[in-house]
Amino acid sequence: MTAPRPFGRNGRSSILVIIATAVVGSAAVILITLAAWPKPATSTELRVDRAIELYGSGDRAGAQAVADELVRQDPREARGFLLLGMLAEDRKDVAAAEHAYGRSLALLGHDDPRHIDVEVTLADLLRRKGNPEDALKALEKVARERGESGRIHHARALAFIDLRRFEDALSETRILAEERCGGGVAKKLESQIRSLMDAQKPRDG
Repeated sequence: MTAPRPFGRNGRSSILVIIATAVVGSAAVILITLAAWPKPATSTELRVDRAIELYGSGDRAGAQAVADELVRQDPREARGFLLLGMLAEDRKDVAAAEHAYGRSLALLGHDDPRHIDVEVTLADLLRRKGNPEDALKALEKVARERGESGRIHHARALAFIDLRRFEDALSETRILAEERCGGGVAKKLESQIRSLMDAQKPRDG
């Protein structure tokens, strides 16, 4: 098995800054997927590194230009569409993000381990479009086919919150808390859920 390709210092620093500030299930997951891509250094690798570095420095327009060029020159490269999806999410263009991630799925192949990250992201985009029930159905399908994961529990909790099924959401956060690196996210979610539960309690007259 080929080892993950190391990033240059600037690219690695950019990723660490983004991961430290991003919410699990959004840009951080796609960035981790891109960073761990096990391929030798090529011009494509350099473009991906450059796009991530620009994204991390706040130059979204520069990152977009690199991603657009990568898709034009290598339309069979899934990472170009992953970058486009991430950038579309960043500007809250859900339709464009869905399209880009959908293209990446076809290129990744069902057995690719990165496939699940994109599937969960697409399910969460359904929630962000205002369809938490559809998001839950999509997540259940992924869980049946791939098994449960911290990402699925996190996305499921968010869908339950939108449906105001707070006890179900709390159950998911308890499971998430047991996952590696999931404790901090679970605590924040639990605090949010309990605040929402307190807000809907009837007030004493």
